[in-house]
Amino acid sequence: MLLKDKVAIVTGAGSGIGEGIALRFGQDGAKIVVAEVDEKKGKATAAKLKELKADALVVPTDVSRVQDIDAMVAKSFQHFGRVDILVNNAGIRFASLIIEMPDEEWLKTIGTNLTGVFFCLRRTAAEMVKRGIPGSIVNISSVAGMRGIRNRAAYCAAKAGVISLTQVAALELAPHNIRVNAIAPGLIETALTAHYLTGTDPDSKMMAEKFAATIPLGRWGQPSDIAAAATYLASQESSYVTGTTLVVDAGLTAA
Repeated sequence: MLLKDKVAIVTGAGSGIGEGIALRFGQDGAKIVVAEVDEKKGKATAAKLKELKADALVVPTDVSRVQDIDAMVAKSFQHFGRVDILVNNAGIRFASLIIEMPDEEWLKTIGTNLTGVFFCLRRTAAEMVKRGIPGSIVNISSVAGMRGIRNRAAYCAAKAGVISLTQVAALELAPHNIRVNAIAPGLIETALTAHYLTGTDPDSKMMAEKFAATIPLGRWGQPSDIAAAATYLASQESSYVTGTTLVVDAGLTAA
């Protein structure tokens, strides 16, 4: 069990990639703080963790609100006494051309996908440093942070920012033996993308086929693919890895 007795905060753990990471961590022996804006979804993930015999704490958290982040970190340390791992996964996505994008859409995307990552990282790392706890921080970026995608300016900018933030944080936290890495997923089947794969209308089918044709390994990824990468980066298996972005995209960016 790679994460036996470790305590991990996973934001956005109520569905998709976050849920996959939380469940995989639980299987590997970790105690999980399920930080989720949708409390019902968070409780559902906690129930699944209980079935795996993993200890879980649900903390309703909107990562765009600093007061929520402060409460999340405080409750995590109060309940478990320590935090060894933070996974910054929570995120949102909209689709707009730059010249048509509402101001609120930009601010909300950056606020959740980049500023939220910054404050979660800063608050958690500060407590780890104060208490002398070594550990690992994993930020979920995206291949969208490495290439331009039409209609996704805010999302791409935020995810690129996460990669840069990861590098800086890795340098600053290395003296405290806290490693900071990022994962850049490619096309992953989640609630946000499922309509492409399960839709019956011609447009959905066309988009699914178009996306699949761009993937060298010929399949969409699953949350479990990202969870495996996160487990590696969170564990001592990657003890000599920090400041890097692990691309998990079936060769998409290589193509």
